[in-house]
Amino acid sequence: MDKSKLYINDTYCGETKEIRRISSGTLDGILNVATHFGWHCVNENYGLHRPEGLQDEYLVILSIGGCGDIVINNNSYKADKNKICIFPPSIQHSYSTKGAVWEFFWINIKKSKNTNILDFISQKRGYVFPATNIRQLTDKIDILLESQNFGIEAEINDSRIIGLLLHDLLEQAVKDVSMGPDNGDIIKEILSYIEAHYMEKITIDDLSRLICKSAGHTIRIFKYYTGHTPIEYIKKYRIMKACQLLDLTSYPIKRVAIETGYKSVSHFIADFKALKSQTPQEYRDKNAKLQKPK
Repeated sequence: MDKSKLYINDTYCGETKEIRRISSGTLDGILNVATHFGWHCVNENYGLHRPEGLQDEYLVILSIGGCGDIVINNNSYKADKNKICIFPPSIQHSYSTKGAVWEFFWINIKKSKNTNILDFISQKRGYVFPATNIRQLTDKIDILLESQNFGIEAEINDSRIIGLLLHDLLEQAVKDVSMGPDNGDIIKEILSYIEAHYMEKITIDDLSRLICKSAGHTIRIFKYYTGHTPIEYIKKYRIMKACQLLDLTSYPIKRVAIETGYKSVSHFIADFKALKSQTPQEYRDKNAKLQKPK
């Protein structure tokens, strides 16, 4: 389906690709689950507000780029990349663009026994939460948008795809819930270990043995709580400590690399430049000029 321009009150708000499904009525009340779904890439002019009781369907938003402002029952949320937003029926809400662009998929789902899944998820995870399987979810809405079916064929296809989408959402929520409430303490234990041993070689196996979990589980819960994999976090922590040494000592670059856990100076310089957009020597020279008395 081709993209088209999106206007609200004659104001250009970006691009859209959407379908508002017209039911055949043949399976009304049995399979009619999705009435409206699509994709938006909107600018700063975009914004919608719905008072309590106006919408009688669930709205699910899958944010894939930029950032949106979400307000549900006067509580504010940030809908940036890879966030899922669930709006239950009849609830007061609004959403608008935060910044220049917000790109997202959305789908309206009629209330039924199957939508108890959405109630469960919002109770366990809240109305807005991060997704690890966003592509898996948006691919299903893409299938709906590209479907050429009409009438009863469309109802059957929509029901199948939406059922898969709901189960994908539930699968992630169950995984998150199964992580348990004690994982905050586990993450603190890992962080303390990294702070104490960053000058040494640290592997995922070291961290997983520390908390008696599998490597995969360790990576998943660490990223869930910190937003980074353990390896990404260790790299950032080492470069932060390197910056301190460059600022406060006259150590040669090679010694700074060794003091922060690097066996290879070239590897250290490559990581430093990737995170700081300058070499360690450039960083030191620039900061020395800034700190030099005039």
